[in-house]
Amino acid sequence: MKKTFISALAVIAGLGTTRAADPVTLYASNLGSGITAQGGATAVAQGTIRFGTFPAGFDFAANAENFPALDAAFTQVYSVSGPISALSSNGFFDIEQAITTSGAYEGVQYDSSASSTTDVAGDLAGEKIYIWILNNINPSAATQQAIFSSNQTWPDRDLPLATDVTVSTDSGTAGLTAHLGQLGGGVNIGAGGPSHSMGGATEIPSAVVASRTPSAETVLVGTSVTFSFQAAGTPPFTQEWFKVGSATPIGTGATLTIANPQLTDDGDYRVVVTNGAGNATSNNVSLDVITQIPTVETQPIPLAVNAGGNATFSVVAKGAGTLSYKWLKGAAPVPGATQPSLTLYGVALADSAAYRCEVSNVVAGKTNKVLSNTAQLTIVQDNVPPAVVNARASATASVTLTLAYSETGVAATSKAALQWLKDGEPVAGATTKTLKITPLTASATASLYTCRVTPVGAAAVIGASTILRVFDTAPEFTFEVPNTPNMGTAKVGRVYTYQIPVDTAANKAPATFDATGLPPGLVINKATGLISGKPTKSGTYNKIVLKLNSPVPQGNRSVTATLVVTDLPENIAGTYVGPVERINVLGADLGGKLDNIIVATTGAISGKLVLGTATWPLVGAVTVAPDSNETTATVTVKRLISQAPLTITFDLGNDLLTDGDITDGTQHVFFKGWRNKWLAKPVEATAARYVATYNIALGLDEDDVNASNPLVPQGFGYASFPVKADGKLTFAGKFADGNGVTGSTFVGPNGEVFLFQTLYGNKGSFLGDLVINDMSTEQVDDTDPKNNQIAGDASWSCPANAAAANKLYRSGFDFDLLIAGGAFTAPTSKIVLGLAENTVVNLDFEDANIGTAPQNPNTTVTLQANNKLSLAPVAAKTALTVTPASGLFTGSFEAVAKKKTTFNGLIVPIDGVQQGLGYFLLDQAGTPATQQSGAVFFEAPEEEPVLP
Repeated sequence: MKKTFISALAVIAGLGTTRAADPVTLYASNLGSGITAQGGATAVAQGTIRFGTFPAGFDFAANAENFPALDAAFTQVYSVSGPISALSSNGFFDIEQAITTSGAYEGVQYDSSASSTTDVAGDLAGEKIYIWILNNINPSAATQQAIFSSNQTWPDRDLPLATDVTVSTDSGTAGLTAHLGQLGGGVNIGAGGPSHSMGGATEIPSAVVASRTPSAETVLVGTSVTFSFQAAGTPPFTQEWFKVGSATPIGTGATLTIANPQLTDDGDYRVVVTNGAGNATSNNVSLDVITQIPTVETQPIPLAVNAGGNATFSVVAKGAGTLSYKWLKGAAPVPGATQPSLTLYGVALADSAAYRCEVSNVVAGKTNKVLSNTAQLTIVQDNVPPAVVNARASATASVTLTLAYSETGVAATSKAALQWLKDGEPVAGATTKTLKITPLTASATASLYTCRVTPVGAAAVIGASTILRVFDTAPEFTFEVPNTPNMGTAKVGRVYTYQIPVDTAANKAPATFDATGLPPGLVINKATGLISGKPTKSGTYNKIVLKLNSPVPQGNRSVTATLVVTDLPENIAGTYVGPVERINVLGADLGGKLDNIIVATTGAISGKLVLGTATWPLVGAVTVAPDSNETTATVTVKRLISQAPLTITFDLGNDLLTDGDITDGTQHVFFKGWRNKWLAKPVEATAARYVATYNIALGLDEDDVNASNPLVPQGFGYASFPVKADGKLTFAGKFADGNGVTGSTFVGPNGEVFLFQTLYGNKGSFLGDLVINDMSTEQVDDTDPKNNQIAGDASWSCPANAAAANKLYRSGFDFDLLIAGGAFTAPTSKIVLGLAENTVVNLDFEDANIGTAPQNPNTTVTLQANNKLSLAPVAAKTALTVTPASGLFTGSFEAVAKKKTTFNGLIVPIDGVQQGLGYFLLDQAGTPATQQSGAVFFEAPEEEPVLP
């Protein structure tokens, strides 16, 4: 059946007193009600409106979701596709259209009874007028639709013409019926009453999103809460609310309200939304009910761990406001334990106790506290590897094994259950901390004894692991060459092991092993015969005696052996220093340093690691690789028992300390260092190529992001340090806020130097990393250290300090800056800056709002013989004094009349050109009283006042 569509909305009308006009005009409108999409909330904006007729008795409900069936049954007279809008409002139509009453529509005659007004079956005249509205301009693609009819029929073309006859879907129209869709099923979209709404294919609920009001993460006991949801799909919906974990609905409304929630209402809630097509479940919505006073929801549980291991307790608590935690060992606080979880690292027997957590908050100025349950910590000593006991066979003798463990504070009736095991099987009646083994029967196979400890409420752990070997036969060496032990070679710092070879049958075990004459650093395990350790002294040890001791007749054995120990690799022993990076983990937010780490010729390590405000002792030994001279070190630093130990690793070689890493197992801080390879004499061992006095400036490059930033110092700090023949040096100078530069160190093998200094009551710091560029490596013909140059970078931090007495940078700062300079020598010409006599140079001041001061301190300086200066007079009364031998200069000016400001600086060689750089601290206008640091430049006019 061919469908014919027209581009305008179709209207049919026409009754008359004479033969109907052809064409006739009909009207169609819905200005009283409007049409909305399924659900009734949104006006239909565009689609298709079709006018025609359906067969009498057509089953709309059965075919509601079958467009082809509907389309086949429908005889269309007119159709329009496009916007559905009238008077600028969506959802309305108001149109008129001429149609012809002669001819046929889709093969059906409009009126087959010419000259008669009698209704004849099979044509359109006299049939109900149906208005079919779809939500797509392509009807077959529509997802929603409405089909309406009323008492209005298609007029007989032979009836008298009736004018202004309308076809309307407005409420109140006689006989108005919604065959699909709903009458008055929507909201008022502008016509003064509820709209009609479309229907469509029933869609299973989807995208069900539940939420809660109030939405705060926690809700106080007694505060009413309401759950609601939104869902896609075809209404109407039914719903069931559930508390997760229960299959019983607790509500069936569109919302769920718990008017007076209690702690027992804690949990997750969800809703199952259902319509005729199916159902869908929402997300879980959490309800966390709290009280003013904290409550502990999850208590710590008892633990049993082996000595040396870690033990972790935790609580889950809730309450109003911010919760604070304090763990207690008995009644005493555990140092540093202020988190919901407590981990005790490397526990010992003495750490056994009852632990609990105090949880507190502050509400309305009142502190509330609650204690968790206690949780017992039981510590069990185990032998790793198992201890070895060698005993002679005997029918009457015995061996007694003893378990070391601790369960401090546990009542006698609640003690841990003990059970001794032999090769994993329980020993009958062995349920105390000692085990007496008798008789002792020789066997070629050793037995493993352990004790299982099971505290009340805790998982079992194993302790006292011991291997028992019962012998009745004399031991024998099993050297490859009889009586000729081969102990190999050893090296200072290298791990060495040697197992005295004997017959491994348990019944041939010696009572004890022994060895005399071993190199320092090596020891023997007298039960196993394993010689191990790191030798600490080189030499040829040719009087080593290896012994097997046995009470069996003629059971003692001995043999002489030799072991050669070579020296620690070259350039490893010595003193090391270096900087630790500044990073906000592990307390390194201030940076740090290696403070004279000493590696002895024995391989032993000693010294200090400064990490922010903490200083940690480093004690350990280097390790030389088995097959090379590669040398590394691993040192463990124990902190508070509630803090993970620090593991410090680094490599040594070529006078450098590299790949330095400090970690707690999670976070990392990196460092580097160098060895002091220099000696005061002989000359060839000195730091001759670095021996000079160096002047450096510390400041911002003109292109730096912080240049001219009033929140950070803009002046130049400075320092001077002489490098001696033994490489040692001491800093002296000032930072750009007036604090003194101090510290001492030594130069590295390649000119490395660093400066670490804590400031402001150890709450801020300066960390600089610089290199003296030995010009002999840059220019073959320049071996004079007095031409050496310096370059580097640094970071500088200052904490916020709003105290009234503090005038400088109250908000604090943390920024990077550059270091530049070189070897300084006072000019032999006795002319400051090494320039010609009578040269005129500039003395300029910048930043710190000096440009807006009433009196400009900038002036010129004429350089005269014998290091004299002549300053051009200015209103600011600028004065300058230079110390030629060191390059230091100082002076003053009056930016405001009769208010003197002092400045300080240093003459610094940069790229071989001497220039004076410094700082001044200028009072700022306004209250409270503040100061800013500005820059001082004392230099020839053509020089750029910047750091490279």
